[in-house]
Amino acid sequence: MSDALKFNAQLGIHPDVDALEKEYEQLVEKFRQQGLDLVSFYTAPLQLNLAPQQISFLEPMYDFKAVDLPGGGSEDFAFYPCRVTPTGGAAAFCFMLCRGDKSKMHQKVDLFSPALFGIEQGLTVDVEIDSKRVKA
Repeated sequence: MSDALKFNAQLGIHPDVDALEKEYEQLVEKFRQQGLDLVSFYTAPLQLNLAPQQISFLEPMYDFKAVDLPGGGSEDFAFYPCRVTPTGGAAAFCFMLCRGDKSKMHQKVDLFSPALFGIEQGLTVDVEIDSKRVKA
C-alpha cells in the first residue's frame, strides 16, 4: 500500500461474538451474491481497538445498502481492505467492517480475517489501510 495509513491496535474478541457469528454466517451468502467472497474468512469477527486513534470511513471496497438482517430490519455494511500484522507474525489481508454510519469517528472496528496464528486477547497488531479509504 503506497499511500497507507499505519497504526497500532489491540486485537480482541468481539463482545457479541456468538450472536454476530450466527448473523454473519447467514449474511455471507448475500455478500457473495453481490461480489464479496468471504469464504476464506472467519465469520466470528475480531475487534480492533484503535485507542487513542480514531478513524472515520471514506471509500469502501464493497458497500452494501439496506441489507436485510436475519432477525428483521436492515442495515448498511461497508468493507475496507487492510493488512494486519500480529507482533512476530505474518501479515494477513483482512477487511474492516463498518455497519451503519461511515462518517462518524470509530475507535473500535470489526475485523474479518483469515486464520491469524498466535491470536490472543489484547495482542498488539500493526494495521495498514489505504488513506483514501479512511481518515484519522
